[in-house]
Amino acid sequence: MLVLDRTGAEVTVSPRAAVSAEPVRLAVADRGLALTGWAGPWPVLRHDAAAPRWRFQAVDETGCGWLLVRDADGWWAEARYD
Repeated sequence: MLVLDRTGAEVTVSPRAAVSAEPVRLAVADRGLALTGWAGPWPVLRHDAAAPRWRFQAVDETGCGWLLVRDADGWWAEARYD
């Protein structure tokens, strides 16, 4: 899974919670979905985590809501709401 900006680059988050660019596209498997709204990032606080994790909320073009997480390994979906 990837979250992309307008140029097609992967969106990243700095250690100080600065988003590299506005998330506009969600790439899931072989499907791309435009994002119509997003909010975040919020830190995921864990005592055992060596690297920070950031949580985002997003809505795609179909109206589906996503709870997304960005960590050192990349992007993943924690939940999807139809």
